[in-house]
Amino acid sequence: RTHGGPGAEPVEVREVREKPYMVRIQDRSELQRLYREMVFRCPHPLATMSIEEAADLEIQEMREKEAERMVREAEERAKDADRWWDGDRYGAKEEWEDEQR
Repeated sequence: RTHGGPGAEPVEVREVREKPYMVRIQDRSELQRLYREMVFRCPHPLATMSIEEAADLEIQEMREKEAERMVREAEERAKDADRWWDGDRYGAKEEWEDEQR
């Protein structure tokens, strides 16, 4: 039983169980084939892409993030230049920073 939160009634949690299954083996060769399949089955899921494909995806993501960072920096520089008239007001930025303190 779990609780749904303050003042809430306890919630019944039902476990989901898989139904057991039965395999009927007709002859010994079928049993041996089944055992071979079970023994040589890969214990973990296989990769769906090669290392090269994964590397290409990571490189593409890195380039996209770098491009976004460059755009943000350019926008920040343009905003800063616009605010301080692109350096035309000598010392204005320093005066403003001093006033903020």
